Order: sequence, then C-alpha cells, then structure tokens
Amino acid sequence: MNRALLNRVLKSDAEAVEQFGESDHCAVVDWKDDLEAIVAAVSEFVPGGCLRIESPGSNGQRLVHADGKVIESPSAPVRQEELIALVNRALAPQFELRRYRPVDGDGYALLVAPAELWSELERNHPEATERYFLGAERLAAYWRKGFVGRLFSKP
Repeated sequence: MNRALLNRVLKSDAEAVEQFGESDHCAVVDWKDDLEAIVAAVSEFVPGGCLRIESPGSNGQRLVHADGKVIESPSAPVRQEELIALVNRALAPQFELRRYRPVDGDGYALLVAPAELWSELERNHPEATERYFLGAERLAAYWRKGFVGRLFSKP
C-alpha cells in the first residue's frame, strides 16, 4: 500500500483521491464478478495463501483462511455485496476490506488493509475515514434494503 498516497487522500487532495481507486492500490471488482473473482482480486493484497476457495461438493463453496477458519458460501445466488461481506468476514480479524467511496460505477474499489491500519485511521482521521471508506457489512446492509429503503438512506 502506498501510505503517502493514502495520507494525501485523507487530506482530500483531489489528484490523490482520483488515483487511489486504481488497481495498484485497491482490489477492483466488477459488478458481475463472482466469489472466485472477488477472492482473486482481494488475494493480491494479503499474504499468499491467506484465503482460498474450496468446493467440497456440489452444494457450493466455502472460504478457508490460512488459520483454519471456514466460512460457508450461500448456495443460492446472492448479491455481490453479500459476497464482499463474506470475504471480509473470512479475512477478519487480521484484515478488513472497505469500499473506497469515490469510485462509483459498475463495480467497487476495495481497500484491503490490516485491522491495525483501520484502527489508526479511525482514531487519527475519523471524518476522512467516514467520507472515503465504507465497511463491507454496511455496504451489504444497504443493498439488503428494498428500492424505497435505499432512496431514503445512505450507505
């Protein structure tokens, strides 16, 4: 992670804000990406072998963390935001991913960072952290709402 660029983002440097959402700094996921594609994008930002997908049978997939934690993937089709939250839960507590808010389009830019960094950012730059980043669980909760519910709320 380019910490100098992140610090410029936190100071609302327009050039840095635009540049930060690129794939060099964030895991970029397209709107049609499935669980495998999301894990592949996120895996570039965590230690090798930290997270993998297993297909134990015809009933779906599960995420396996290097520490032995296993998280079952829903067998029915689910929204991409739910898959992002699933990957986030699999990475916790060592890592957390959050949506980089300035990137708005047909996909998401996800900053994958150690939990200690998120704690530091929330402690030292709470307003900027809230402005530029959205937690995976909040993102999923927003999309669980119906159309009318999303009209009257913000993620």
